[in-house]
Amino acid sequence: MTPDDMEALQEKALEGDMESQYELGNAFAKGQKGSVDLGQAAEWYQKAGEQGHRDALCNYAFLVYSGKGVEQDQDVALKLFEQAADLGQVQAQLNLGILEANSDEVDSERMLRWFRIAAENGNVEAAYNLGVLYFEGKHVEQNMEDAFKHFAQAAEGGNTEAEYSVGFCFSKGFGIEKSTEQAVAFYQRAAEKGHISAQYNLGLHHEYGEGLEKEDKEAAVAWYQKAADQGHERAAEAIELLKAETDES
Repeated sequence: MTPDDMEALQEKALEGDMESQYELGNAFAKGQKGSVDLGQAAEWYQKAGEQGHRDALCNYAFLVYSGKGVEQDQDVALKLFEQAADLGQVQAQLNLGILEANSDEVDSERMLRWFRIAAENGNVEAAYNLGVLYFEGKHVEQNMEDAFKHFAQAAEGGNTEAEYSVGFCFSKGFGIEKSTEQAVAFYQRAAEKGHISAQYNLGLHHEYGEGLEKEDKEAAVAWYQKAADQGHERAAEAIELLKAETDES
């Protein structure tokens, strides 16, 4: 953004234009005026938020919650997140679910409500979090079918942890009919993105040929190595065992 652009933006913001106030807040937050100024960012987010700008409300809530650029007040921040969430701001909806899940006294209904709303609005992290809650039975009754449903939704949106979790559910038959072929397919997706456990499990499937047409020790070693390079001890041990088998033969 050029100095002239910045000056024009500031003039419109001072005139009360809501979108310009929000964009000016972003400019200060990103250091587009030379250096980051979270105090100024908070001021402009607040002004835009007071006019009903949901993204500005969410950003201002985050600054107030964390005490960055403005006095910290988590109670006020929660109210701001709620205002943004009620206006359909998905990140605020997710944040409310997370904050409730991490609170000292969890209100399960409130937590689930915000996670569900965010997930229905396409937030894959919210869908994944719902999957974890139902899988672990944490603050909710354990339900593997619901866990799989939400993992699958998040995986469809490209969430790597969810892709691994869908693979694991298929491998064990948790909430879905067991399918080693589908387990391999989802482990592959997560493994290619660097998921260490998916890489190790994919190595196991190649070593023993489960869910594949045949065993492939070379492919197994390659996936084990990727996991071992990230510190997976059992993967490193599996490589040594395969090498020993090769030497014996």
